[in-house]
Amino acid sequence: MLILSNNDVASLLSSLNCPQILDILDVLARALADDTVLQPPRQSFKHPQPASATTLVMPTLASSSSSFKIVSLDTSPESKNTSPKGSLLLFSLDGSLDAVLNATEITGFRTALASMIPVLLRFFPSLVCGKYEQLADGKGPSLKTALIFGAGLQAEWAAKLLLILCAHNKLYSPRIIIVNRSLDRARELIKKVLVWYEEKILHTTDSIPTFESYQLNRCTPQLMLLISEADAIFCCTPSRDPLFSAVELRSASALTKTRYISAIGSYTPDMKEIQPDMLVDKVLKFSTIVDTFEGCKVESGEIIGAYELLSRSDGPDVSEFGVSEVGVLWNKAKENRFCREIMENVFYKSVGTGAMDLAVAKELVKIVRDGNCGTYGVEVPF
Repeated sequence: MLILSNNDVASLLSSLNCPQILDILDVLARALADDTVLQPPRQSFKHPQPASATTLVMPTLASSSSSFKIVSLDTSPESKNTSPKGSLLLFSLDGSLDAVLNATEITGFRTALASMIPVLLRFFPSLVCGKYEQLADGKGPSLKTALIFGAGLQAEWAAKLLLILCAHNKLYSPRIIIVNRSLDRARELIKKVLVWYEEKILHTTDSIPTFESYQLNRCTPQLMLLISEADAIFCCTPSRDPLFSAVELRSASALTKTRYISAIGSYTPDMKEIQPDMLVDKVLKFSTIVDTFEGCKVESGEIIGAYELLSRSDGPDVSEFGVSEVGVLWNKAKENRFCREIMENVFYKSVGTGAMDLAVAKELVKIVRDGNCGTYGVEVPF
């Protein structure tokens, strides 16, 4: 049995090169489209008062292995660390325990990595496959400015993965703006990512990324300008109040381009990182993509809110609101079929699935046992 601590997982993930990350992304995307994987609904338990913690339990069964994930989150309003803490257990088909991984870093990584699937299809078609690049007319829209809401692990990995993809594709590094309620935490994240970039990426490129930080209090004119300038927006917060709405995207400057928006930090019906009206706005005409439709229709406040708007007699036409699963789109692209919807305004929603944990964890365990990235963890009899 292999045991990987959080330091092991974090160091291993930070050591991966772009081809390795693209391989893991491919496995992850295919797992999201695999309808043979059994994923019972995620169970959520609130701890007895006065504790302000929630524990999530996620079992997953695939054809050759299974996993069991249990994590807890501090849900108090004053909490500064909302990253889940817990463990991910991998089992062989015969039920023997194959590996135990600390779940904190891997959860942030796999969620951010899944949000990069539409990024590849939209901005980096050459990294999907040669035929898809031709179908996309050689290139996608430009990714020059990325806006990231949040300063936790999801935000960190969103920034790192963007920089890895740009460096590998020999492109300029994008302007990355970190928006967070705590300006100090935003600046700490920027320092951490820059140290990692100098150690792991700088030798492969001459480009130095441009980082900015902005404090989130309310949607000020300056923030509205940043939103209108962004080519991609990554929402990585467990927010119960929308970070922005369709109004900010309907300004004259914002309507000069389309953009990619992901919401990967919220995971319960009462959380909303964007206003649901954005998804059914007839001017913006968003294409909506999810990690799992079954999960999002009961756990995503944004998707639930959009369908509530559609159910009203005076609301938009439900036939105009289509939802695609990201794994299906990836398989479509790998089969040399062009994903035209990915080139317009795109909204990606993730609530996370056990299949994501199982797929990524198995790949990491394989890399460790192959010994291609150094020595991590410890093997013990069990």
